[in-house]
Amino acid sequence: MRKRWNWRASAIGAACTVVLVVLTSSQWAYSSDVVLIRAAGEPSSEQHELELATQFYGLTLKVITANGDIDDHLLRPIQQSETVAVAIEANALNAVNQAKVLRALHRPGGSVPILILGLTTETEQTRLDAWSRRTAGSIAHLGSTGNLQYVVGKVEGITGQLTGLELPFPGNDTFYFAQTADNHAHEILSVRNGHQVVPVFVEEEVKQQK
Repeated sequence: MRKRWNWRASAIGAACTVVLVVLTSSQWAYSSDVVLIRAAGEPSSEQHELELATQFYGLTLKVITANGDIDDHLLRPIQQSETVAVAIEANALNAVNQAKVLRALHRPGGSVPILILGLTTETEQTRLDAWSRRTAGSIAHLGSTGNLQYVVGKVEGITGQLTGLELPFPGNDTFYFAQTADNHAHEILSVRNGHQVVPVFVEEEVKQQK
């Protein structure tokens, strides 16, 4: 079985755009849920963006706070058939049992996509490699004195008519995925800085180990 991962480097705003290009690949029905696993503490900007986007699309956002290993009770929202996507904040990865979450996401004939949000240069590389099977690359920082633009990539079954669309980026710096020839992640969303285009939201299918 292959698990579909969606990785997002930290950036401010564009909540509806990000969720649109990801969830248009999922066929959800009424009363569909998105589950967010977050670290303890104040709500992050990623949680706020996800709240806005799920409200916009009529989805229900369920939030799980990871204070250590997630027990079976907290895994129940992930296991529900109504759940169409699971988001994990990068600073919560150390508090999440990867094997338990992957088992909870198993569905007959398919799998629920995982979104990893808020990756920065401070994200532990070994943890990122463990979750992505080394397919996401490393995280780097981009700063600019000019205007940045979002660019929607071409990913079959996801971006559709949005392919090639450019949108204003609300800021002058972001984190992105520094990939090598060994990384084969699909670039869903990139940021353009003049002639430089760097991926900030990527997808990769990772074969699960039984």
